Amino acid sequence: MFFGQHNPDLHDIEVSLNYLEHLIDIEVAAGTPANRVIFMGDSQGASILYLFLLTRRRAADLGAVVTWAGFSATPLETIAQMQEANGLSDGWAKKTQLYMLHGKNDKLVPLSRSRALMDALEVYRARNQGFATLQWAIVDGAPHSLIEPVWPHVRHFLETFLSGTESASKL
Repeated sequence: MFFGQHNPDLHDIEVSLNYLEHLIDIEVAAGTPANRVIFMGDSQGASILYLFLLTRRRAADLGAVVTWAGFSATPLETIAQMQEANGLSDGWAKKTQLYMLHGKNDKLVPLSRSRALMDALEVYRARNQGFATLQWAIVDGAPHSLIEPVWPHVRHFLETFLSGTESASKL
């Protein structure tokens, strides 16, 4: 089953996933707890973040992942192979939150594809694989582009995320 383009370049994907792990390590070395690190990806960047959540144990240390107009370009079979290669056969999610945003007027990645992806990701979440919570929101009138109407949704999520231990006024 595919949600996006066929034949992804797995080497390039692995390089990207390794880099995301490296970014977490840099932040942790600088004194930021991993559970306070938030990644955000747009379109193809969102796709890489979904794979990161599903195929790398280090992703479970993140605080949150925020995506805009994401899709999956990787077959489910490939995801399963990547999980197996990384020793991820059981649940490994901690408290990582996934917040998916999608524009109602997105012509490049139709809302129906985002909904199908959200449903597929929910299956992983239910198996405790990659992330603990999943929120999905539709932004009325928004196209594929990351435009002004999206940012209040992102800000609200960040304020909610930070409200536990840190002042949202730092945003």
